[in-house]
Amino acid sequence: MSKKPSYEALEKKVAELEESQLFFENLLDMLPELVSYIDRNHLFKFGNKSYQQFFNINPESITGLHPREILGDEAFQKVEPHHIAALSGQEQEYESTINLPNGMPLYFHAHYLPHKVNGQVNGFLAVIIDITRLKQNEEKLRNNEKRFNLSAESGEIGLWELDLIGHTAWRSLKHDQIFGYEALLSEWTYEMFLEHVITEDRPMVDQKLGKALGERCTWDFECRIKRKDGAIRWIWARGNSEKDEKQQPIKMLGTIQDITERRQIEMERENILNSLQKAFEEIKTLKGIIPICAECKKIRDDKGYWNQLESYIQKHSGASFSHGMCPECSDKLYGDHDWYKDMKKKKGCE
Repeated sequence: MSKKPSYEALEKKVAELEESQLFFENLLDMLPELVSYIDRNHLFKFGNKSYQQFFNINPESITGLHPREILGDEAFQKVEPHHIAALSGQEQEYESTINLPNGMPLYFHAHYLPHKVNGQVNGFLAVIIDITRLKQNEEKLRNNEKRFNLSAESGEIGLWELDLIGHTAWRSLKHDQIFGYEALLSEWTYEMFLEHVITEDRPMVDQKLGKALGERCTWDFECRIKRKDGAIRWIWARGNSEKDEKQQPIKMLGTIQDITERRQIEMERENILNSLQKAFEEIKTLKGIIPICAECKKIRDDKGYWNQLESYIQKHSGASFSHGMCPECSDKLYGDHDWYKDMKKKKGCE
């Protein structure tokens, strides 16, 4: 016959259990996450101190309350389907958002673990993690990305990221549009980019990429491309590498811009400058005091020789002459000739 435990032993065991439960509850109160237990009747059996921080309710007062009484009708409607699923024995894990009593939004990650005894669900343990700051930061990143993309698109700048390990690339829509595609292609590689580069420019582009990766410097170049529609355009691309822990390049990130109009303007300006330079070289300066004969109008050069006016100007400026005769000189030379007088009469000069 087994010996029954004494009253003192039972009292000691109860005290140990109460002490272990108190330790467990104190441990849960130290967690920043909201931890609670909801029984089969959909009532709280326990809630740690984080509930006081978020819902302004004393953890000791949470026992016996329905989640609707703490969350409010609108918030409870969002989580109720997951509560019902957990009480039916289905583990739940999801993300959602509700408004706290102070009106501030709470973004959270919830994990419900059903508590089963002999195949029957007695309740579930709920662990709620506050991810509000994470979601706010993600939203800031999305907004910054939208603003950056808008700025890039406004400046007609395409964005790209080249994976040097997987040999794939991410691009913005403007990138592919520069190459003549209305929508983003399903894939893009460095080899596909080179196919668009004019044959004569490919060695330069490839060489500059090798230099940028080898010397850890910026990949910066201008080249001609052939668009999908066959049009030849000029582009300007810049990119910098991203390295791994061993300082080996694994990615290139950069921008691309269509600079055809700028190159055309530069070429036109260069042609004008070349034409001016050629004109300046052809013109031999005529300046200073030029010694000229008062009678015959010959000009003395710097060697003391007298030259006809036409010869001197042609020699020093590159200009050429076509000879004719002014009316006064014509009258002086041919005024006494009948044929000349008849010609002037026909022209109505007399």
